[in-house]
This record gives sequence, structure tokens and C-alpha cells, in this order.
Amino acid sequence: VAPVLILLTKRCVTPFGVMVAGALCTVGIFFMRYDLVVAGQIVPMREDTDGIINGLVSYSPSLAEYGIVLGALATCMFLYTLAEKVFDLEIKEY
Repeated sequence: VAPVLILLTKRCVTPFGVMVAGALCTVGIFFMRYDLVVAGQIVPMREDTDGIINGLVSYSPSLAEYGIVLGALATCMFLYTLAEKVFDLEIKEY
């Protein structure tokens, strides 16, 4: 709700305000995904599962998962750079 309120407030629609709204969305999505992963590990689906520490199944990201995150970040940076070169993003005062 906070990012939407920031973007609806006319005084806060500045590059910094949009950055804060985007950062709040990113943090919220991170904790949503983190909660999904942890909740999925609370009860093991198989009997005699090895690697259970404090009731949670141990997990470490694979090389492919690291690559997906790195590729997503690179794609975002590329698209931003492309949009900056192709489109007129300057704020015009009337």
C-alpha cells in the first residue's frame, strides 16, 4: 500500500520518490518469496529426510539460480539503458 500512496501523492512523484516506491516493492517481494520458501520447508514431504536443521530442510542455491538472478539484473540494466537512449525521458515543465 505504501508504494501506491507514494506514487499517488503529487508532491512525492519525483525520481527519488519513484525510487523509494520501487525499493519498497522490491523489499516486499523479497520477503514474500522468502516466506514462501521457508514455509515450504517447515514440514518435510518425505520421511527420513536428511539435512534437516532446526526443523528446516537445508538449502543452498544452485549455479543456475545464481545465473538467473544475474541475468535478470543484467536485463533490467540493459532495458533501462536502452530506454534512456531511445526515449525522451526528460521531465518537461509547461
